[in-house]
Amino acid sequence: MNIETRRNLFSILTLSALLLFSHIIALKLYLYWTTWWADLINHFLGGAILVLIFSLIFPTLNRLPSYTRFGALFALVFASGVAWEMFELGFHLTFVSDNEYLKDTSIDLVMDMLGMTSSYQYFLKKAK
Repeated sequence: MNIETRRNLFSILTLSALLLFSHIIALKLYLYWTTWWADLINHFLGGAILVLIFSLIFPTLNRLPSYTRFGALFALVFASGVAWEMFELGFHLTFVSDNEYLKDTSIDLVMDMLGMTSSYQYFLKKAK
């Protein structure tokens, strides 16, 4: 296992622990129900983590030109975000009104993509 793979695994574990801690705190303190922005942090972290996971699962992505790699990762993370939102809706895990669901979902997806973009840019610069 090369040093870059080890670094990515460490980053995945660190960010996942942070995401888990944030989620547990939000549940224990009822932040998802009382603070409108509480889940935005977790969506940002989720997008950042998914970039690293997909980069490890699909190592051929790392050989693509940066704009093509970005597009592929963007599509994978976006599809994952949409799948998560469908999961939330299907299992009634969302607590916003029907009128606010589309707005909430859109903001969640934007945060997923901001996390994805931030993580991608950070590790792209670190690799150089």
